[in-house]
Amino acid sequence: MSVFRTRVGRNSGRTPSPSFPGAGRILDDSRLSPEAIQKFKELLLKDPEAAYAKLSEGAEGCSCAEHLLCDEIAGSPAAKLLARYHIEKGDGRKIDELLTHELPLVRAAASWHLLQASETREIEFALPAIADALKDPNEDIQQQNMQALLNAASKEGTRERAISLLASALSHKDGKIKLKAAETLVSAAENGTKITSAIRALGYSLAGGNPEIMRHSARALLSAAANESTRDDAISVLRTALSDENHDVRLLAAQTLCDAAEKGIDISLAIPALGNAVHDKKADVRIAASAALKFAAEKGTHISSAIPMLEEALSDPDETVRVNASVALGYAIGNEKTSGTAVDYLTNALSKKRYARELAASALRNAVRNEKTRSSGISAFAKALHIDDEEVRLIAGEAFLEAAEAGIDIIPVLPDLADALADPNLKVRKMIICALGNASSNGMDICPTLSALGMALADRKGKGEARLAASWALAIAGEKGLGLRPAMEQLGDALGEKDAEIRMNAARAFVSMLAKKDTREASALLLGKKAAGKDERAAEMAAWSLLCGIEKGSDITASIPGLGDALGSKDAAVRLNAVLALLTAVEKGLDLTPAIAPLGRCLADRDRTIALKAAKALLFSALDGVEMKAAEAALKVAALDRNPEIAGYAKNALAPVKARNSFVSSSPSLSKPPAPSDGNP
Repeated sequence: MSVFRTRVGRNSGRTPSPSFPGAGRILDDSRLSPEAIQKFKELLLKDPEAAYAKLSEGAEGCSCAEHLLCDEIAGSPAAKLLARYHIEKGDGRKIDELLTHELPLVRAAASWHLLQASETREIEFALPAIADALKDPNEDIQQQNMQALLNAASKEGTRERAISLLASALSHKDGKIKLKAAETLVSAAENGTKITSAIRALGYSLAGGNPEIMRHSARALLSAAANESTRDDAISVLRTALSDENHDVRLLAAQTLCDAAEKGIDISLAIPALGNAVHDKKADVRIAASAALKFAAEKGTHISSAIPMLEEALSDPDETVRVNASVALGYAIGNEKTSGTAVDYLTNALSKKRYARELAASALRNAVRNEKTRSSGISAFAKALHIDDEEVRLIAGEAFLEAAEAGIDIIPVLPDLADALADPNLKVRKMIICALGNASSNGMDICPTLSALGMALADRKGKGEARLAASWALAIAGEKGLGLRPAMEQLGDALGEKDAEIRMNAARAFVSMLAKKDTREASALLLGKKAAGKDERAAEMAAWSLLCGIEKGSDITASIPGLGDALGSKDAAVRLNAVLALLTAVEKGLDLTPAIAPLGRCLADRDRTIALKAAKALLFSALDGVEMKAAEAALKVAALDRNPEIAGYAKNALAPVKARNSFVSSSPSLSKPPAPSDGNP
C-alpha cells in the first residue's frame, strides 16, 4: 500500500472507523454504560494522569476514551490520551486510525503526541501513518508530521525510512506538501543528517518549476554537499542540472555550486560542467559558473579541465565573467597541479583582444605578487617579451618594472630581459632598463645584462629616454659593486651627452669603476683620454670623475698624463677639475711627473684659482722629490707673481731640496692639507 494512499472518510461524508464509534452508538455498546463513560470523562477532565492509568488497566478505559472522542468538551483530552497510549504501545495501526480520524482535533492530538515522542525515541511503527498524514488538509497537522519525520531522520534506526518518505513527498501532486517536504529536507541536511536517499528526488524538484520548491531543493543539496558522506551525490545532481534546458534550473545549479565552492566544499566533480557553463547563452549563468570556478580555484581545487574555457571567457561580453575568469586563472597558477597549464593559457591570452589581454596580464601580475606562484608568473611574462604583439610586450615590460620595484627577483629571466633591450618599441626598452636598474638597486646581480645595457646607452633612437634610463641603471649597478667593464666604452661616450643627467650618471658609474680593482686602471686610462679630448662636456665630466675617484682613495695613476693634457683645455671648468684632481692625487702620494710641464704652464692661467692650485700641486710634488726641471721656467716667473701665495709656492718649489725640507719643517702652513671633501663640475 502506498504511503500516500487516499483514505476514504478524511473529507466530509467519511464513514466513521468501527474502532471509533460515534456518540450515537455509545448506548449500543453493551460493554459500557453511560455512567461508566461519564465517570471516565470526569476523571479525565479532573486528573488526566489518573485517567491514563485507568486506560492502561484494560480495554474498558480505551473504549471509554474512544467514545469520548466525539465529546465537545472531553474529545481533545481523550484523543491525546489515546495517542499517548498507542504510541507507548507502538501500535502503528491505531496511530494510523487516529491520524485519519474524521475529527481534526483527534488528528491534531495524534500528530502533536507523535511529534513529542519523535524527539526522544524512535517511532518506526508510526512512520507509514505519518507519511499518509502529510496530506492532511490542516497545515498545522502537516507541519507537525513533517517535523516528526525530521526528528525520525535524525535517529540512526529510522533515518533511511524517514528520508525516503520525505523524498516520496517531494513528488506528491499537492504543491504545499512538496514544499514542506523540501523545507524539511533542508532542515535535515543543515543538521548534518545523511539524506542520500532523497538526493535524486531533490534533483527532480530542482527542475520542478515551482521557484520556492526549487530554491529549497537547492539549499538541501548545498547542505548535502557540505556533508562528506553525501557530497559526491549532491554535486553530481547539481552537475547534471547545469545542462538542463530550463534557464532557471541552470542558473540555480550554478549559483548553488558557487555557494558550495565559496564555503570551501570540494566541487571537483562539477568542474568540467562549470567550464562548459562559462559559455552558457545566458549571462547570469556564465557569471555564476565563472564565480564558482573562481572560488573553487581559490580554495585549492584544481580546475585544469576548465582552464581552456576560462581563457576564452577572458573575452566574454560581460565584465563580471571576464574578471571572474581572470581571478580563477590567477588562483590556478598557484596550484601546482594546474600552474603550468594556467600559465600557458594566460600567456596565449596576452595576444588576444584587449579585454582578454588586460585580464590575462592582471592574473599573471597576481601570480608574480604571490610568492608561491611567482616563478610561474615571471616565466610567463618572460615568454611574453618575445611575442610579436607590441601591446603584449608593453604589458610584460610593465610587469617586470613593477616586480623589480617591489624587490621581486627577476634574475632567472635575465637573458630574456637582455634580449628585450633591443625591442623595437622605445617604451618596452625603457621599462626593461628601469626594471634592471631597480633590480640592481635592490641588490640583484644583473651582470649578464650589462653589455646589453651598454648598447642601450648608445641607442640613438627616440628622444634619449632609453639612454637616460640605461645610464641610471648602470650607475646604480656600479654603486652596488658590479663591474661595468662590458659597458665601459659606452659610458665613456655618455660623458659627452647633451643631457646633463646622462653625463652625471655616466660619471657616477666611472667613480664606481675607479673603486674596483679589476676596472680601476682601465677606467682611469679611459677617463684620462676623455679629459684630454676635444669634447668639452666629456672632458669636464671625466676630470670630475677622476677628482671624485681620488678623493675616495682610488689610484688614478693611469689618468695623470691625460689630466695634464686637460690643463690646456679652453674650458675653465675642465682645467679646474683637472688641476683639483692632480692636487688631490699628489696629496694622496701619487707621482705627478707626467703632468709637471702642463702644471707649469697652468701657472699663467687667467683663472688665478687654477694657477694657485697648480702652484700648490707643484710644490707638493717637489716636496716628494719629483724633478721640477720641466716646470722650472714657469716656476721662476710665478715666483714673481702678484699673488703672494702663488709666488710663495713657486719659490719653495724651486728651492734646493735640503733648504726646502728645512723650510717645510719650520712652516706648518705648507704641509699637505687633507683632501677636499667634494668637487663639482
